[in-house]
Amino acid sequence: MSDIILKTELSKYLSINMKDAKTKREIKQLIAHYIDRNNTQLYASSPLHRVMFSDKNDREPLFKIVDLEVDVITELLKRVPAINPKWEIANNPFNILCVMLIREAMLNKDKELMENILLYLTLSFYASLHYKYYRYPPNENIMDYTINNLSNKFLFKQYGVVLKALFHTAIKSHEKYDQELKVGKDVDLVNYLMFLNTRLNNLMKNFTNEYMKNATEKNYLNKEKDNTSEDGYFETDNISITIARITQNGITQFTSSPLNQQYINISSKYCAVSPVTLKQSLESIKQSESKKVGDLIRIILQIYLNDGNNSQDSVASKKFISYSLSIYSKNNTKDKGILELKALLDEFLLNHSNKYSSSEREATRSAYRKALFLYFVFFIQGVQMKK
Repeated sequence: MSDIILKTELSKYLSINMKDAKTKREIKQLIAHYIDRNNTQLYASSPLHRVMFSDKNDREPLFKIVDLEVDVITELLKRVPAINPKWEIANNPFNILCVMLIREAMLNKDKELMENILLYLTLSFYASLHYKYYRYPPNENIMDYTINNLSNKFLFKQYGVVLKALFHTAIKSHEKYDQELKVGKDVDLVNYLMFLNTRLNNLMKNFTNEYMKNATEKNYLNKEKDNTSEDGYFETDNISITIARITQNGITQFTSSPLNQQYINISSKYCAVSPVTLKQSLESIKQSESKKVGDLIRIILQIYLNDGNNSQDSVASKKFISYSLSIYSKNNTKDKGILELKALLDEFLLNHSNKYSSSEREATRSAYRKALFLYFVFFIQGVQMKK
């Protein structure tokens, strides 16, 4: 039957698996692990922080748990008359898998599992919508002013926690379409997804409108104790915006573009380490550490730009490289930023370099740590030169 293709074809894969205790346990663990990784962002009082939802770390593992190939759904979608090929949400295999798993959990009367999968689908939508409305991470002071001055008709204010506001929105959306979902016509599955995304989009849009109004009117909660003047605030704010912008551009370019072999060669030669080993480490970091790469870029920029002698424009110059190297090379420093920087580099290499983790020579470890740092300094400069 042409109107129930998804239900007919996918239920035979999923109905048995979704009754298996091991499968259900692994799904819940996957979702719990994602929430734990993003605890700070999701338990904030407002949508201040960016969250990431990736194919490799977050979508593909769900397919693996239920023993279904992504290509099975991709090919199946081409046969569904109810789905326009131009509809991005309905043509996403992960979204289709989630709505089918939600349906199976409902049919099995497993409310907890249903709510878990619905929340996971919601968080994947939220990650995209956050980027849609905040191309650069929002200003914390303006965000705090916004949340503090909203009425309780705004769910972020009413619930006080991002995750709870998202879950409330998702449940209300689900309740409107739960009976149609049980029937399982293709058009109903599509409507379920579209309606959920629309509800979440409205949640973000309405809040962002208030945020942007406060940004335009220069309404903010100033947390700077040593400078409460308007000029002082906006000088600090401009630097914060610059750091956020370069950091986000850096994350995007690092995760989506090939590694720069020239940077690898220069960094490894300067620090007398193997370029092959350095590249292998960077490739591994690239696959799974996008958030922490963002932290590293942000710290390097903060160290540089918090020095009043360094302008934002000079990040694209040789001064940025020489200054960064000179600061990094200081011995016995107690600077919190530099200590945090070196700890993060050490974490990267312990997790992504066998050469580093197996070496007992501090000189070898120090050389690789510095080479990795230098690669990112060159990389940040290159991001700015492309702007």
